[in-house]
Amino acid sequence: TPTEARISGSGQTATLAATTIRTTTLTADYEASYYIQKTTADGVNSSLTVTLAWTANGVAQTRPFAALTTDTTGANQSAVIPILADAATDITIAIAYASNTPGTMVYLYRAAVKRLA
Repeated sequence: TPTEARISGSGQTATLAATTIRTTTLTADYEASYYIQKTTADGVNSSLTVTLAWTANGVAQTRPFAALTTDTTGANQSAVIPILADAATDITIAIAYASNTPGTMVYLYRAAVKRLA
């Protein structure tokens, strides 16, 4: 199944507000995925929490994932989930950020959406 949309960012030092990965064109089954990686550790503690969101049958849906709390450079997390999304709605990603010293922990992210056959 070809990827319909992909977004990414690096050098991130703050929360990522809900950001559209894909605006759907059809009501269909999709596969949403993400990858996050800490590229600079805080040195004391830090966390990243990913939430994917979409609309199915007219109802807003969210899927929060467990926080990535390992405070080391290279710590990473990923997931792939199947979803049903309505036509003309957004599939989004948001990443909550916390660092003992604000702005010290740095991360990158990638997110993608595929429409399943």
